[in-house]
Amino acid sequence: MEFPQYMEQGSKGPAVNLVLVALAVYVAMSNDSGEFSGIEFDGVYGETGVRWMKDFQKINDLEVDGGFGPTTRACMKEKYGFDFEQAAIFTGGTTVFVQTNGEEIEWSPEFAESADSIMT
Repeated sequence: MEFPQYMEQGSKGPAVNLVLVALAVYVAMSNDSGEFSGIEFDGVYGETGVRWMKDFQKINDLEVDGGFGPTTRACMKEKYGFDFEQAAIFTGGTTVFVQTNGEEIEWSPEFAESADSIMT
């Protein structure tokens, strides 16, 4: 069984804002120039979020695809302390986002654990 990439450009929903907040914190922590990230917390994983995610992936020697999948999620947790699973639990335990093809993905920590074990 193949699981979808958790987020890609155009994904929408409450789960997207969790990632956007983490990216904004990453930008603030890593950007000495004080440049504003330009990220809007509108529930849409758009061009600005993807651009910063690619920056995050490049700096951390990850595949630079702009998506938010298991490897990127694990790196954010290990190096920057952003625990997507705990954030989702804190915000209600389950959250939904919409893939660019319109498919609604109900994300939960249990789903992520199953997906990660299959994808590794």
